[in-house]
Parts: sequence; structure tokens; C-alpha cells
Amino acid sequence: VTMAIAGGILTVFWSTVRVLDRLEADRRRDLESLEARKQQLLFSQRLAHLAYWHWDLRTNEIKDCEDLLALFGTKKLPHCPAFEDLLSLVHPEDRAPLRQAAYESISGHSFFRAEFRVMAPEGRCIHVLSQGKVERDEMGNSSSIRGASLVALLAAMLVLGGALAAGCSLMFQATVKAMWSRARCGPGWNRPAPRSEL
Repeated sequence: VTMAIAGGILTVFWSTVRVLDRLEADRRRDLESLEARKQQLLFSQRLAHLAYWHWDLRTNEIKDCEDLLALFGTKKLPHCPAFEDLLSLVHPEDRAPLRQAAYESISGHSFFRAEFRVMAPEGRCIHVLSQGKVERDEMGNSSSIRGASLVALLAAMLVLGGALAAGCSLMFQATVKAMWSRARCGPGWNRPAPRSEL
């Protein structure tokens, strides 16, 4: 009887070990698949000049912003820069409107949206579109903003790409030409193009 009980215990033990081995193999496979998908997403974001960021309003740190700094063409800022650190990269004429957009979002709006220019280290001007959602704590106070930034000219070209697919290639080409001619850092860069340019 004791041998039968010992044999039963060993059978249960080895069955449990096999189940745990299968679960561990499944877990490893799931982690590898998750890592592969993460790498695909990061590659797609970089290819599209899209950067995700998370601004913790309690600490004033912008987290997960490595791709954002790369989009801006710099790595000279701290790992989790403050809003003012990033603002130092923004074109001087666009700093006040960006501050205002951030303030309005934090003080009551649900969404953050801003278009601004960044001066890259080599002197070129990067037009950026940033959007995010304001998150609130249990008291209703703004706690963070999670969002993404995209090189604005690329965003406009992607939107206008539908016109090309719809057979409006001449209009699309004229619009892109006008956008490229206006892609500069001078005053009025964000005003609509005159109809004559389209």
C-alpha cells in the first residue's frame, strides 16, 4: 500500500513538472512574441517619424521620450527632461503658444494639441505636430498627459496622400510643392497657404 501511495505521489509530481514545463515554454514563447511585436512597433514609429511620450505633471518629467529627442535631432537633454528643457529646443516664436496650449490642456481641456517648430542642432527646422490626452487623478486634477509627436510635414503628406489615390494627382503635387516651399522657420510658417500657391 505504501509503495502504491508513493507511486501515485511520484506520478502527480512528474505530471505537475511536465505541466509547469509546458507553461514555462508557453510563457517564454509569449514573451518572445511580445518583444518581436514591440520591436516592430518601434521600427514603424521611427520609420514614420512618430514619437510617443508621457508627461508626468506631478514631477514635471517627460518620460519615454527617447524617440522624441531623436525626432528633434538631439540627445543632449537628461533621460527624463522637464517641460522647460524640451521647450528650450522649440523655436523662440513658438514657445509662448506651446506653453499656452499646455496650460489650457492642464487647466481643463481633455486633449493637448500643438504645432510648433524645433531647431535641430545642425540648423534645420523641424515642424512638429503633438497631440495627447490629459489624464486626471481621483480628485479630478490633471496628473499626466500621454501623447505622440509627428513631423508635421509628413503628417500633412500622409493625409493628402488620399487625394493622390482618388485620382487628384495634379492637386496633390501642387499642394505638396506649396508645402515644401513653405517648410521654413520664418514668420507665418503656420498660416494657410494662399490659394494661388495651390
